[in-house]
Amino acid sequence: LNVCVLFSLLVGCGFSFLQFVNMNDSRSNFILGFSVFMGISVPQFFNEYAVKSGHGPVRTHSHWVIILLWIDHHL
Repeated sequence: LNVCVLFSLLVGCGFSFLQFVNMNDSRSNFILGFSVFMGISVPQFFNEYAVKSGHGPVRTHSHWVIILLWIDHHL
């Protein structure tokens, strides 16, 4: 619950900075739309990939790579 409250406060602060952005500029709209799209679609892609393949996107026997990337928790 505390993580949800903290995350909502951070998102609220981030959205409050949008009042200073010129939303009539196509570059600003593209950056905002692209960042929201990638923030939603990339984690979903990795979740679906892990379910289908049974492991994360990197398959290696080097445990330090797995720990560094936090991809596969099955050491």
